[in-house]
Amino acid sequence: ARRPAFELPTWAVQIGPLVAGAPIPDAPEHAGEVRYVVEPPDPAGRLVIRPEVVRWSADGTRPLKSIPYPGSREKLRSLVPVDDADLAFHDAWAAADEVRRRLKTPPERALSAALLEPLSRSARVTFEGRSVTVETAPLAPRLHAALAEGALQLAWEPPLAVVWSQGFALTATGALHRLSERIPAAIRQRLADSLPVVPPEDVEMFVEKWAARLDVALPPELMVEPRPDAREARLVLSEDGSTLHVRLELVQLRNGREERGLLRDPGWEDAERERFRAEVGFQSLPMAEAAEWLRDVLPGLRARWIVYGEDGLVGIRVRGTLSPSVSFRGGEDGFTLDATFAVEGRDVPPIPVLESWLRGLKYHRLDDGTIAALPEAWLARHGRVLDALVRTRRLGSWHAWEASEITGGDPVEWVAAYRAGVPDLAPPDTLRATLRPYQRAGQSWLRFLASHGLHGVLADDMGLGKTLQALAAILAVPGPALIVAPTSVLGVWMDEIRRYTPLRAILYHGADREPWGPAAVVVPTYGLLRRDTALRARRWTWAVLDEAQAIKQPGSKVARAARELRAIHRLALTGTPVENDLTELWSLFAFLQPGYLGSRRSVHGRTAGPARRDTDSPVLAELRQTIRPFVLRRRKAEVAPELPSRTVVVQPVALSPAERGLYESIRATYREADGKLHLLEVLTRLRQACCHPALLPFPEAREVPRSSKLRALMQRVREAVAGGHRMLVFSQWPTLLH
Repeated sequence: ARRPAFELPTWAVQIGPLVAGAPIPDAPEHAGEVRYVVEPPDPAGRLVIRPEVVRWSADGTRPLKSIPYPGSREKLRSLVPVDDADLAFHDAWAAADEVRRRLKTPPERALSAALLEPLSRSARVTFEGRSVTVETAPLAPRLHAALAEGALQLAWEPPLAVVWSQGFALTATGALHRLSERIPAAIRQRLADSLPVVPPEDVEMFVEKWAARLDVALPPELMVEPRPDAREARLVLSEDGSTLHVRLELVQLRNGREERGLLRDPGWEDAERERFRAEVGFQSLPMAEAAEWLRDVLPGLRARWIVYGEDGLVGIRVRGTLSPSVSFRGGEDGFTLDATFAVEGRDVPPIPVLESWLRGLKYHRLDDGTIAALPEAWLARHGRVLDALVRTRRLGSWHAWEASEITGGDPVEWVAAYRAGVPDLAPPDTLRATLRPYQRAGQSWLRFLASHGLHGVLADDMGLGKTLQALAAILAVPGPALIVAPTSVLGVWMDEIRRYTPLRAILYHGADREPWGPAAVVVPTYGLLRRDTALRARRWTWAVLDEAQAIKQPGSKVARAARELRAIHRLALTGTPVENDLTELWSLFAFLQPGYLGSRRSVHGRTAGPARRDTDSPVLAELRQTIRPFVLRRRKAEVAPELPSRTVVVQPVALSPAERGLYESIRATYREADGKLHLLEVLTRLRQACCHPALLPFPEAREVPRSSKLRALMQRVREAVAGGHRMLVFSQWPTLLH
């Protein structure tokens, strides 16, 4: 067979691509329609909808054979006229098919809520050839009884023609409804069953024992004026596993006993049933909702109905709200936290209660199977802190701060002293420096922590004198001190120790480093801290980490080595306690006060995530409060406004012709190379070419001996020195400064 294109004239083949890109026209009015066929229950009892496209004859008088329902919205519009309901149904249908394809499940044309709404707007829904209307309002059929030759015939009102297992029903009048969720599952399963006929001899028993329980609408012949002297409307509670059942029971009394005659008051009964539907609105509830209903709603219903069966509830019985009790105290064996929850005179351990709350529950299951409400407001304020405290194996005095937030008191002396204000302490006489007011306050804070066995982070801005404040604290509490610092600032520490203190210091660095001897201060690098076990074996009075962000990675060797140091007082100095993630802060406190911020996993899961998303999150506010006594951070603008602010001046430097040629040569070379992996390398090489050709590992770079940028820098240095100024020069490549 020839291809279709060969059957077309040349001009048609030429304009074919133009037609392919043109919009699809809507189908003509007489082309056909979309019909929605409701299928009888399948073997699983499910309701299945089958959309079909029916084309009509050219004259529009008779339908032709239906064609498959298209997957494309545009294709559907090109086949037959469609309205908004057709398009809405197609979108929901296509979305369901897409989910099934992703999950690789077989096609299932079951009717869902998303498909129900557009069908309610269509007049082309059929069932077994008959037109069907689709209603969005849920249906709640009610049992009706009719007398026939003395017997009672039971039937659902409205009459039901078909019932599907997913909770849909078709009435005898052709209305398709979703069944109300208020209908208990046991009744929903029986809606499709035939109902019995109550023989004449059992009618009286049915009316007495079953009619009120089943909410049956009785015929007027069985309703007579009531003669009893009292009546009761009861709420009867029962449970089935973790489900609460509530039913309305209407009873007429004579002399305090239930009347067994056919005495009914239809007006009163209908009013009570309507009130039940309005104020209760269900017959079954799962445990979580049932517990809340029993606690919050049922007490208000006791004035309207008499409640039966509450004492028989076990699995859903709410004993009350758990009451927390927390105390923190110190002794010879350390510090102890006592925490418990109580309800109706029984104590409940804290960890299971906290686990229920952390899982998002509102109730906690007690040992006897009953439940107790969680104190949600109290746990929202203190739950996470208490959870961290009760899981800490060994508590330190620093945990008293967190405990005080829970107990509402000052469990140890230092908490009360801190709240009253850190005392102002004069610097040691041996300090050969005059401290600024904020520096005096800083060394007072360090000495306050040391006097109470606490440790902290001095996180002042760069240039505010963290080194001098730390030396003042070391002089005030004398003893062997270990100061670990990066290689670049070892000289600064040695100079300031000699200049401002009488302490003997040893620069513990290099292959031929001298032994400690009687030195009061030892200054090694982080590399030596990691390699030299003798540093970790000695007992120090002070262990100070300068540029403490060096231990920000908790799992690094240097961070583990820092945590192994044996020191009475520990201090971290850093201008950036957190650079990327709050686990860096956890690593600092693992060195300072182990266990204070809980486990590393809990900090990452509860605080690091919110910190990246919302800097004003309640979790971060809680963390700031937790570390407040142990972190002192002052910014230059706050404590030293007289210091000039930083001025940034960018000085462009033109490359010499030789440097420009080298730069262009590098760029051309990398441009010819393939692959994205060269991107970072080429950027690095181009930046090096701009700084100094000697930084490049290429033979061509040796032919360009001078650097325009370095020449401009040296001119600035000479001007500064001539004017009596000092300069600090930074470079991304230290070899440039050598």
